[in-house]
Amino acid sequence: MAKKFSLFLSFIILMLTSCDNVEEAYFDNGYLKSTISKKGDNYHGKCTWYYSNGQKQYECNYNNNKLDGKATRYFPSGKVQTIETFKDNSLEGLVKTFDGDGKISKKENYVNGVLQGPFLNYYPNGKKRIEGGYKEGLYDGKWYYYDTEGKLVGIGDFKDGKGKQKAWYPNGNLKREISYSDNLKNGKEIWYNEDGSVEKTLEYMDGDVLSDDR
Repeated sequence: MAKKFSLFLSFIILMLTSCDNVEEAYFDNGYLKSTISKKGDNYHGKCTWYYSNGQKQYECNYNNNKLDGKATRYFPSGKVQTIETFKDNSLEGLVKTFDGDGKISKKENYVNGVLQGPFLNYYPNGKKRIEGGYKEGLYDGKWYYYDTEGKLVGIGDFKDGKGKQKAWYPNGNLKREISYSDNLKNGKEIWYNEDGSVEKTLEYMDGDVLSDDR
C-alpha cells in the first residue's frame, strides 16, 4: 500500500511540475504589465505585454522558449503596428507593418528569418512608394520607386545585392545614379543638375562616404 501511495504521489508531483502556469506582473499604477505562460522555466504558450496605459504592446506565442506562430505588436493607441509569423524562433512568411493611423506601410516576406521575395512600401495615402524583391536577404531584380502621386521616379536593377539605382527629374533627365554591392552604397553616387551637368560626386565604401567632390 505504501509503495502504491509513493508511486501515486510521484505521479502527482510530475504532473504539477510539467503543467503550464501563467505569471502576471503589474505596473506601479496597478495596470497589468505582462502575462507570461510558462512550462517549467521556459516560455510556453501565449504571452502578452502591455503599455502602462493598459493597452497591449506585444502578443505572441512560444513553444519551449522559441517564438512560434502569429505575433502582433501594437502602438500605445491600441492600433496594430506589425503582424508577423514565427517558426522555430525565426520570422516566416508575410510581415505587415502599419502606420499610426492603421494604414498599411510595408509588406515583406521571410524564409527562415531572411528576407525573401516581394517587398512593398506605401505612402500614407495608400500609393506605392517602393516595390522590389529580395533573394536570401539581398536586393534582387527590378526595384521601382514612386512619388506620392504614383509616378515612377526611379529604378534599381540588382542581382544578389549588387547593381545600380537611378532617379529622374520630372523632365526625364537623370537626377541621380548610385552603385550598390551587398545592399550598401559602394562606388560612385553621381548627382546631376536638371540640365544634365554633374552637380556632385560622392564615393562610398560599404555605405560610408569616402570622398565628396562638389
